[in-house]
Amino acid sequence: MVRLKLCQVCLESNTLCEQCKEKLKNGIINQEEIDVSRAVHNLSKANPELKNIDIDYVADVGKLLVFAQPDHAKKLIGRSGTTIKALSEKLGRFVHVVSRPSNDKYLIRELIGNVPLLGIDVLYTESGQLFRVRVSKDYASRIKIRPQKFEEIMKKLTGKTVELTFE
Repeated sequence: MVRLKLCQVCLESNTLCEQCKEKLKNGIINQEEIDVSRAVHNLSKANPELKNIDIDYVADVGKLLVFAQPDHAKKLIGRSGTTIKALSEKLGRFVHVVSRPSNDKYLIRELIGNVPLLGIDVLYTESGQLFRVRVSKDYASRIKIRPQKFEEIMKKLTGKTVELTFE
């Protein structure tokens, strides 16, 4: 069984139960997580190693980014990428599996790509800490993720308020 925030009944059907509809409405899960977890559940019928996969978060940034623990990410990719190819075909979209980072800098690198950082600053505000990731304006066009989506993913995965700025 794919372990996500979705019940077994909703994994196997095309409709959501009331509890899962409430989770979707409250933002605990998103539609992409539902689609990916259903697809992985269907693939797990033929591929038993996918039975106990934990998917942390799924984000749509033009492609689907699937965040999972390192050992689960390896299973999602599969030998020679066969599982991820099947998942991409099933969803009809490009899927990129990202191993859940051990530190925040790795996650930032995964999201913005190979773009040099000017720095990561910690600001102390009345509402708490704010992390500001600074990137040169010259590289803004190379970053494929929108700043709002970047901030949303960082908040969801790290629990920290992160801001992407171009200087």
